[in-house]
Amino acid sequence: MYRNKRVKDTKTIVKDIFIEHREWNAAQIYERYKAIVNPENWVSLNAIQKHVEELRRAVLSIKEEDPFLDAPFDLGTFIIKYGQGIESEAISCILVVLRQVETIPQIMFSNRQARWMAKLFHPINTFIMKEGLDFTLYPVILALISSLYTRLEYDSKISNIPLNTQLVDRVFYSEKPLETFIEIMASVYENDANENHKAAQEFIIEMLAKNKKGR
Repeated sequence: MYRNKRVKDTKTIVKDIFIEHREWNAAQIYERYKAIVNPENWVSLNAIQKHVEELRRAVLSIKEEDPFLDAPFDLGTFIIKYGQGIESEAISCILVVLRQVETIPQIMFSNRQARWMAKLFHPINTFIMKEGLDFTLYPVILALISSLYTRLEYDSKISNIPLNTQLVDRVFYSEKPLETFIEIMASVYENDANENHKAAQEFIIEMLAKNKKGR
């Protein structure tokens, strides 16, 4: 629970909730907001509604800029619009994730996330080798880490601020990548009540425990 507004301002908290629950109305977002902020720092529902209206206008602007990027992944659209310069091996990795998407804890597999997968599939390959993990976990790791980059990019777009991925980049140079990943997920999704993200964190914790036993 946030004890002081200065920890995170209301606008940022509402934005974090909105990004993960874009189908929620202002009243639903307000209930989540009240669950994580100390009552003495609550603002009115009217104030929350104003923030939500701003966010919805930002979403419309993003859709006008590129109506396909945040749509559910489809291979034809992806290759035609975003496939230039992407290796065929990266496309194959994306399709492997697509086949397993129902077992991977995430909200939606979008063209934006697929674009991040295409950029990250080499670094994640190195990550798995460094940790000595079973390569059958590759699709899950690729999906989870790319989902964090996707979230940060969308956050920057909806907030109209430059993209900064330093928070997630630490996964690739940390001495303890899996522990770092758990910490990062908790930071990125700290205002999120989504069960899928909780399941993702539990999966990583379980994988970390198995990895340690195997060493």
